[in-house]
Amino acid sequence: MAVTTPPKSNGSSKRPPPLPLLYKRLEPLSRERHADLRLRRPDDFAFARKAGVAPLTLTEFAAAAQYYPIVFLQGPGGKQPMPVAIMGSRPEENLYVDAAGRWRSGYYVPAYLRRFPFITGDGAKPGQGVVYIDVDSEKLSPTDGRALFAKGEATEFAKGAIELCQRYHQAAALTERFCAAIDAAGVLVDRRIEAKDQTGAKIAWRGMKAVDQEKLTKVDGKEFLAWRDRNWLAPIYLHQFSMGHFGEIAATTLATQGARAGKSK
Repeated sequence: MAVTTPPKSNGSSKRPPPLPLLYKRLEPLSRERHADLRLRRPDDFAFARKAGVAPLTLTEFAAAAQYYPIVFLQGPGGKQPMPVAIMGSRPEENLYVDAAGRWRSGYYVPAYLRRFPFITGDGAKPGQGVVYIDVDSEKLSPTDGRALFAKGEATEFAKGAIELCQRYHQAAALTERFCAAIDAAGVLVDRRIEAKDQTGAKIAWRGMKAVDQEKLTKVDGKEFLAWRDRNWLAPIYLHQFSMGHFGEIAATTLATQGARAGKSK
């Protein structure tokens, strides 16, 4: 996925590509350079408090569709649209992280956020995958938390984090192929969503893409069967089902705004 590729340094004076969502400064994970680093509370998601969206992979659609709207946003640099879970009614609003950094109990946490501050990217050689770490992340500390290395080797905790990154990288590659196929087939259309709470108050979302059912029915039969054989139909239907969650987000947003207004009186 486009959002998972960190910048490369090649000595060029050209501006480097933008950093992935939420990441600040990436370095290849190194037992020498990062020997003393520790990770504070793995379940602290304060860093995502202003993340209004979270990237998703196909393997997450079944879990994420139970709680969040899944839509497609245009990739950076005009690249193909990629799936995200909507977390709030505004770009910098995440309704699922509380003031203490805890994720809302019982709700699915996207893998993109669970793996933070680790991430995979390209190495110096073509096709070489490397695990990076965001060295400016507030989740890291030289004294507090779970050690990443012990006696020059990655701890079991660090190995688990690296494995999660590698699984995500594989799922992201599959997701790119899926998105390229449905984009090329022309089934994705621009969508503007409006949702109301019980009082009739409205919130609108713009700039998204969704699978259009009518266009889906017109996909060439041979291609449609190919999608079926690749298990790509289920994610499409889960995406369409998940759109109903916009109403819940609207209600939660308006309730939160009302609570804040009440406190300010």
